[in-house]
Amino acid sequence: MMVKEKLKKKSKKIPKKINKNLIKEEVVSKKEIKKENLQLSIFFLMICLVFASFLIPYFYMENLKSFEFAGIGWTIERLGEIEIYHGRFESIGISNLNYNIYLRNDPRENTVSAKGNFSNFKYGGFISFDKNIEICRGEASRVMVDLGSFLRSGVGLRNLEVATIDYELSSNSNRPYVNCLNNPDRTVIIIKKGEENSIEQVKNYEFCYILEINNCNDSSSVEKFMIEVISEFKER
Repeated sequence: MMVKEKLKKKSKKIPKKINKNLIKEEVVSKKEIKKENLQLSIFFLMICLVFASFLIPYFYMENLKSFEFAGIGWTIERLGEIEIYHGRFESIGISNLNYNIYLRNDPRENTVSAKGNFSNFKYGGFISFDKNIEICRGEASRVMVDLGSFLRSGVGLRNLEVATIDYELSSNSNRPYVNCLNNPDRTVIIIKKGEENSIEQVKNYEFCYILEINNCNDSSSVEKFMIEVISEFKER
């Protein structure tokens, strides 16, 4: 029995001596790791902030260049020093055709007076000028090309002739003499000089429209007409 007790006493583990230096090193090492992690986090946060300072204004400005109006999407583009408002929509009368429209004036700020319904069209038609518009140069002259393209492809009239509401000019130029009265079953767009810019559907002639232009350097009446046509068809 005495021998067994002695053996038991001898078999008891002697506690190891704690190395305080090792514990200190481990604590210091953990602190260093935390410090390095914090520095890395700050570094990546600074990188993100730098990128954000460039990207957020960029995307903000890009969003300002895009907007919805008259039922379609628009983007603001630059052509040299000129801002162009570019819209895109499915052709009203021609299937599988997406039409691109380009305006010089912001369609949201076009305040030209508009009266009537601008969604009644007959296949084929006339753009009929008065003699004052006939001699116009500048924006009013340029935008007539856009109007012709818009009516042919955007609206789908396809066949479109240039005419005049001035009888004398018709005789001298061999252009058709066309007004609302003598072509009630065709689309007639009358463009004439007026005291102020306006567009209207002629009463009792559902396919006839009058666009008045105050200044040969102003395209806002013609552009307003195109906007109203798009808007009314999109509402339908």
